[in-house]
Amino acid sequence: MNFLAHAFLSGDDPQIRIGNLIADSVKGSAWKNYPEKIQVGIQLHRFIDDYTDHHPVVDEIKILLRPRFGKYAGVVSDVYFDHYLARLWEEHHPALSLREFADETYSILDLHFDSLPEKSRLFIPYMIRQDWLGSYVTREGISSILERMSRRTGFYSGMELAMEDLEENDHHYEAYFRRFFPDLNLQSDLHRLRLQQDFGL
Repeated sequence: MNFLAHAFLSGDDPQIRIGNLIADSVKGSAWKNYPEKIQVGIQLHRFIDDYTDHHPVVDEIKILLRPRFGKYAGVVSDVYFDHYLARLWEEHHPALSLREFADETYSILDLHFDSLPEKSRLFIPYMIRQDWLGSYVTREGISSILERMSRRTGFYSGMELAMEDLEENDHHYEAYFRRFFPDLNLQSDLHRLRLQQDFGL
């Protein structure tokens, strides 16, 4: 999953959300150097990635995407799923609008900015300024995200064409999201609770 889903699946605790969003910048056992709630977020992020990678519905959509996007099929499906989470936001988070949730997340990251790992401090200002979390809801925002990702690859990925694929198969991919995301949401909640119990939180 991409940034929006990781933030959403963190629950309401700000530090768990921070850990989930910075996890890709924390390698190996370096997660142990952070406060316990951030450690929970980092471990939750790793669980979400592993659960997603091995889910049969995700396998199905990656098989469909692989002829066009090769090894980047999983990256494209992650972005697609964040798009559907944003579009269907009120079904999953009725307490806060997507705009409110995105702004709350940016405020949390800004407040703790100096304690974030260096790699996260490099991209988070761009996340906030370009409103990555809020931009998942629009076709234009998704197109911009995919184009940025495509430019960062070392060779041709085709990701800049993924918006065309999404438009052609919109309802089909939405059906995959609706089959997959409730499972991920439930299992992430259960795993977060287990982690909090393990840490005595």
